[in-house]
Amino acid sequence: MDLAQRQFIASMVPHHSGAILMCREAQLSDPELVNLCQAISDGQRAEIEQMNRIAARLR
Repeated sequence: MDLAQRQFIASMVPHHSGAILMCREAQLSDPELVNLCQAISDGQRAEIEQMNRIAARLR
């Protein structure tokens, strides 16, 4: 696998994980923000899974 692709995946997975963690730890009460964080978390998890599949394929 090309070094640039390995570096991209290696940096993006923690980046996406950080967004999930921020939403999990946020003390939110506004319903719109709560829903937004849920959508962010769902989307980031799906993208992490996709990146992990790509990384496995490109090894």
